[in-house]
Amino acid sequence: MKSRAVNISAPVKSKSAKVGDAAVYELLIENETSRVRNVALVLENTAWEACPAELSEQKLTLRPLEPKT
Repeated sequence: MKSRAVNISAPVKSKSAKVGDAAVYELLIENETSRVRNVALVLENTAWEACPAELSEQKLTLRPLEPKT
């Protein structure tokens, strides 16, 4: 997602995993402003998910121009 404030990207969009294993995806979240930004991440369920998903962090604070993975 591109915006003028916070950008979120995931370089890898699909992975395979064996039954019982976890597929871990890394997100890059970038604050492109000169202000501190508080970010809340929410997983949207669409009923098409074959595997349960979870976030390692749901809330974070980004300093001006700070990227975080």
